[in-house]
Amino acid sequence: MWLVLAEDGDESATWVAQQLQLRGLNPLRLVTGAELASSARWCYRHDATGPRTELRLSDGVVVDSSAVRGVVNRLTGWYSAPAPIAGTDIDYAAAEFAALVLAFMNGLHCPVINRAEPTGAAGGPWSPLRWRWEAHLAGLTTYSSGHEAAIPPSPPGQFSTVLGLGGRLLGADDIDPSTAQGCSRLSKARGDSLVQLSLRSDHGRPPAFAYATQLPDLWAWGQPAIDLITEALR
Repeated sequence: MWLVLAEDGDESATWVAQQLQLRGLNPLRLVTGAELASSARWCYRHDATGPRTELRLSDGVVVDSSAVRGVVNRLTGWYSAPAPIAGTDIDYAAAEFAALVLAFMNGLHCPVINRAEPTGAAGGPWSPLRWRWEAHLAGLTTYSSGHEAAIPPSPPGQFSTVLGLGGRLLGADDIDPSTAQGCSRLSKARGDSLVQLSLRSDHGRPPAFAYATQLPDLWAWGQPAIDLITEALR
């Protein structure tokens, strides 16, 4: 079984799930964070053989972590537990649920795109400052202001975007080889996270790293993005 984990209303995730099924990744289940938090039944064990999670979803589908073959993770939320938990216990319950999701994902022995980390779901998003530093280490030109790395810069300037996963790139054909190599190194540094890197060129200068997202609009990248994801999951 393959899983696509996402928030309600994530049209990119819905499209990715449909396209992966057309590529033969079946059975596949799209699971929302709200479903995991409010209607799924969890059983988590850790014994001599290692961690194992069993989920019974709202429609009766059972997900055994040992049978999961690949995951695309786009979860972002901080979920409150359903009633009767209330008051001062809400934050505690939400933190415990986040720990449960982290334990589940890090107990999987299959490819996981955007594997959850202690710093957050969807691959443990880096701060703007961390992105700038890693971009610098990768050999990319960066802006001097952390604010410019945190917020998509406004015109003037010419922008290009690159989609990366494990060093493989989409959209790099129109940028110079040195910048493309830097983008590839930055993508490798982010591991198995699917990242969209935005580059800005001013006054004919080589592109400089501006900002990044680990939750790109994958539908906009079309079938090449599905090729990238399918290869990573198989």
